[in-house]
Amino acid sequence: HTGNENTGCVPIRIAVGKFYTLYTFFFFQGDDTFISKEEIEDLLKLGITYTEVASVLRISRPTLYKLMRAYGIRHTKFSEISDQELDETIKDIKAEHPHVGEVMLKGHLRARNIVVQRHRLRASVRRVDDAGVHSRRTVTVRRRVYTVPCPKYIWHIDGNHKLIRWKLAVHAAMDGYSRMLTFLQCSNNNRAETVQDLFNAAISEFGRPLHIRTDQGGENVRIWEDMRLHRGENSALTGSSVHNQRTERFNRDLNKNCRDVFAPIFYELESMETLDVDNESDLFCLHFVYIPRVNRTLEEFKAAFNHHTISSEGNRTPAQLFTLDRHLLTLNFPQTATNERTVDTVATSHTQHSFCPLNQQDLQELVVAVNPLENDGNKGKTIYLVKSIVICQILVINKELKLI
Repeated sequence: HTGNENTGCVPIRIAVGKFYTLYTFFFFQGDDTFISKEEIEDLLKLGITYTEVASVLRISRPTLYKLMRAYGIRHTKFSEISDQELDETIKDIKAEHPHVGEVMLKGHLRARNIVVQRHRLRASVRRVDDAGVHSRRTVTVRRRVYTVPCPKYIWHIDGNHKLIRWKLAVHAAMDGYSRMLTFLQCSNNNRAETVQDLFNAAISEFGRPLHIRTDQGGENVRIWEDMRLHRGENSALTGSSVHNQRTERFNRDLNKNCRDVFAPIFYELESMETLDVDNESDLFCLHFVYIPRVNRTLEEFKAAFNHHTISSEGNRTPAQLFTLDRHLLTLNFPQTATNERTVDTVATSHTQHSFCPLNQQDLQELVVAVNPLENDGNKGKTIYLVKSIVICQILVINKELKLI
């Protein structure tokens, strides 16, 4: 590489396979820290101030301005979007998340890198969903005081079984301090291996918490053992789900944005006599089509939740609180505040179907032919019906071939 001591700019050519990519980093004399363009952009996407960005990067605000000019980063407080485009975006969000209100809508928009003034958001919501605005005003939430010293001090982990009739379970983990969701996933089982895989993936991304709080369900056994091995006997706290306050409150929002969206669809399929919950082939079709759809909805909901503002925290978002206050872990618990991101076991797929009526070749052909996330204009019901018919035809053909 070649450096320029006057500017502090180092262009580096990095070989990736047979290709070379030019990356530019900035350094400061006497400091080995490199600050990339991506680091600055990721922090700005959180919606925090320039002062806070500079504080996280441990540089002065004028230095931040110089870096932004050098990298060509242009950042404005609000997005340039017309009222018509804003209305269309909110309609798209409402189509998948019909029960969200103004604050969660703001979170959904932030997750899409769209920031607008409050008066524009409220005016758009009234144009798109005026009836919903009036209905949500009748619901109040009773709040209780809950205190945690810092991010990653404790994660609250719980399973939501409101879709268990169709053999679907949703597992979630929330940081107790910031309320940031570290994982949120729908699976076709409630096994301990599934929860452990999700927990390991979250550790790899965010680091290991000091404690976890779960109910006494058997699906949590492996993460208890894992935490006690790495953080000591008192690191895994168990008790009744109704006392797991963070996830208890979160389940209310999760039910509105997941159960209330998909349960009516599944009941309708049952009423049409195209779905029998005791028929393994029907459940296979349901899982094939709707697990990706449920997880897409959950991923969007997770992103919106992590970017929604919390009035009791100075209108900070969970992502902002988790990022800006992570130094508190080192200050309060220097002896245990290791940023561990390694896991002992290799994660395996927890979305494998427990029963498959097709052989491997037929299943692969079906995967190629059917896109479960395709917009069929019927909330996935048309894709489910087509897939059921296709599987029946394949089974009939295979049965006839065996008789020949």
